Amino acid sequence: MNKEKFLTREEAAGVLSEAGYPTTKEALATLAHKGTGPRYSVYMRKALYRPSDLITWAERQRTQVKLVSPLVPDKHDTLLTVKEVAAFFGGPAKPLTVGTIWKWSHTGKIPPPIKLGRNIARWRLSDCQEALEAMMTPTPKK
Repeated sequence: MNKEKFLTREEAAGVLSEAGYPTTKEALATLAHKGTGPRYSVYMRKALYRPSDLITWAERQRTQVKLVSPLVPDKHDTLLTVKEVAAFFGGPAKPLTVGTIWKWSHTGKIPPPIKLGRNIARWRLSDCQEALEAMMTPTPKK
């Protein structure tokens, strides 16, 4: 039989915080709901955690390498649908057609979208703003 003491969610948050992994009992509840938190048992409708499971989980979270890719949008950059891009370039009163946006994307007039799934494409707002500025900048004639 394992002699390790079980901890309530509040105690578990305290153990993690003291070990250098600041968290709250609410965060643990959210992680448990999503299925991405530390392993726990349920007794009388309460989540109970083993301290060793908490530290093992926290260390795994810390050591995960996250690759930075130009295809992944910055967390502060807004992503636009094709209809929103059409409204952005044509104006809300007279947006461009969806076909025009796809044509511009394929010809390089605007940057290509970020593919988030098989049928899901989004454009970065910052990319659209840069493309619009480039369109509005007069090119010198030779």
